[in-house]
Amino acid sequence: MSPQDDQLTEKLLGEELPLSESNEIGNDEEEDEKDSLRKESHVRSLLKGISYRVIETFVTFGISYYVTGDITSALQIGVIEFFVQIVVYYFHERCCTCVKV
Repeated sequence: MSPQDDQLTEKLLGEELPLSESNEIGNDEEEDEKDSLRKESHVRSLLKGISYRVIETFVTFGISYYVTGDITSALQIGVIEFFVQIVVYYFHERCCTCVKV
């Protein structure tokens, strides 16, 4: 190592944060992120559920049509499934915000 490398190493080591302090900084940021996830609003949970259900309803409709071969039955299954799953997803989201990981 050159003398310049030694000086740089000394300088860097002298200004280094202790390991415990650097971990605390990371933990604070992680805790803030976890808190924001737990504090997700009811409206946001509902909107996420609706957008997800629209996509999944098309999937359910396609599978139902493939299995039954009847478009009316496939539409009925898709509509029923749409509303039932919005309610299920909403409660799932609300429960997940209560769980600390």
